[in-house]
Amino acid sequence: MQRLLVLAALVFASSGCGGAISSVYIIQGQLALAGARSANAETLAPYEFTSADAYLRKAREAHSYADFEHSLRFARLATVRAQQAKKKALDQNKPLELPPGDVPPGGPPSGAQPPPGQAGEPPPPPPVIQEAPVQPPVIIRKVPDPQSPSPQAPPRQ
Repeated sequence: MQRLLVLAALVFASSGCGGAISSVYIIQGQLALAGARSANAETLAPYEFTSADAYLRKAREAHSYADFEHSLRFARLATVRAQQAKKKALDQNKPLELPPGDVPPGGPPSGAQPPPGQAGEPPPPPPVIQEAPVQPPVIIRKVPDPQSPSPQAPPRQ
C-alpha cells in the first residue's frame, strides 16, 4: 500500500512540471532565435530561420492550450533550427575582401606596406559639397472676393 501511495505521489508531483519545463524550452528557443537574428539569418538562412520561427509559434500555441508535450517538442525543434540558421548564416557571413588600394575602416594593419605607386602621394582632398541655395518662404495672402459677404459684415437682406 505504501508503494502505491509513493507512486501516486510521484505521478502527481511530476504531472505539474510540464508547463514549467516547456516554458524553459520556449525561452531557450527565443534566445536561439534572437541569436540567429543577430547573425542576419533572416536573409542568409531563410529556410532554417523561418522554420525555427514557425516552430516557436507552434510551441507557444500548444503551451497556451496546456498541451505541454507538444509545446516541449516544438520548442526543442525551434531551438535546433535556430542554431542551424545561426551556424549557416555565420558560415556565409565572411569578411569582405577589399580591392587593392583600399584601406580597412580601422586603418592599415600594423607593418602593412602601401600599394605600389602610392608610397609618397598625399591623400586626395575631401569632396566639396555644394549646398543648394535656400529660397525664402512664400507667403500667400487670400484676397477677399467682392461677391461673397465678409464674415465680419452682417448678411445682406
